[in-house]
Amino acid sequence: MTQPKTIHIDEINRIKRLKEGCTRTFQDIYTHFRHPVYSYLVKKTQSEENAKEIMQLTFIKFWRYCSHLSPELPITTQLFRITRTCLIDFLREKAHERAVKLSLSHDLSHRIDPELPPLSNLAYEDLIKHLDNLPPIRKKVFYLSKVEGYSNKEIAAQMNISVKTVEDHMTKALKKLRSSIVFPILLIISQF
Repeated sequence: MTQPKTIHIDEINRIKRLKEGCTRTFQDIYTHFRHPVYSYLVKKTQSEENAKEIMQLTFIKFWRYCSHLSPELPITTQLFRITRTCLIDFLREKAHERAVKLSLSHDLSHRIDPELPPLSNLAYEDLIKHLDNLPPIRKKVFYLSKVEGYSNKEIAAQMNISVKTVEDHMTKALKKLRSSIVFPILLIISQF
């Protein structure tokens, strides 16, 4: 059985200062740990962009929860627990986005009609590409409304947001799609 690590008094004092909200101590920890955290995340995600995003989320979360740090555990241990949690949350969110994208792509591909001119089928493919550029919540609202056929009230209840927010997302989604997609897609959208 391994003995728990004893924490050096300097480490305990750093944790105490963090719990008190000392920004200088936080900056020192950020400076000291950003490269190890980033390297760990690049190794796990195989993406520098994703690693940077998760690293930012990690240090934001670390700062928010400084008051809950344990003086009995090294800062390294606590920081990397938060890093792993942020990594798992990020990966779950990306998996969910891929599932929604696949579902949307599948549902829209069933709407492609061999009787339609080829331009209309290309417009569907273009629609799918442009939907990927929407923020995740807006894309989900659009999908639930236009593909699944839910009402704004049902979407609001399902996503735990207001009906006004649903309407706002739909308005912005349609505006974005109208401004960035060729005219035939507008005709397709109006058929939903």
